[in-house]
Amino acid sequence: MTRVKDARTGFHMLRADESSTVEGPVRPGPSLAEWAAQFSGRGPRHAPYAEPADPGVLAELRALDPADFPTRRAQCAYLDWVFRRVLSGLPASVTVEWHRTTATAVTGPPDGPQQARLADRATALTADLVVLAQGHIGAEPAAEHRAFADFARRHGRFHLPPEFSADADLSGLRPCEHVLLRGFGLAFVDLMTLLTEGRGGRFRTRRDGTLRYVPSGREPVLHVGSRRGVPYHSKIRHRL
Repeated sequence: MTRVKDARTGFHMLRADESSTVEGPVRPGPSLAEWAAQFSGRGPRHAPYAEPADPGVLAELRALDPADFPTRRAQCAYLDWVFRRVLSGLPASVTVEWHRTTATAVTGPPDGPQQARLADRATALTADLVVLAQGHIGAEPAAEHRAFADFARRHGRFHLPPEFSADADLSGLRPCEHVLLRGFGLAFVDLMTLLTEGRGGRFRTRRDGTLRYVPSGREPVLHVGSRRGVPYHSKIRHRL
């Protein structure tokens, strides 16, 4: 948990282009691929320079191409560097206190100061702003999702609320069952993969180089819709 206090105004951002609309100054910075190139000698060094301690991460960064899909560990190494670079460039008017501990609770009114309680501190920290960067966590379902769940329960159907696809229990979906999917984003792509290749389906390469999907027979039938009605652009330049 990091607390930052600035006596002036302005925030420094890395990798912000001309389309960014921020009040503070824009500081250009290397992308992950440009930053990783320094470890293989294909690019300049970026201060503060330090090689990742994990040899596996270092090996991945040395071989990383701009079209590759990096692992989370490689991305974390880059974000760690971004954090250290921001700290090294702060003006004297900024004080940073870094608490390497667990935040156990955050309380306070919606429009007032917040009280952040830490595991190793008896008194709470008072903050004007708290940013929770917790990744995918559980949440209380919204009213419309509770209504969907009640409808499915009354009619003996399966309902999956919004959640992290990799953690979802999909065992309730039977082979060849017709399934309505709401949303065409990245969570849909993950869910579709789990319900197709994840159930034994395979892709075969035709003679002309195109792919043909060979179902296993254990997949449900997916009917997909979204408010926009079209899927997101595919990541056609990325290699998995």
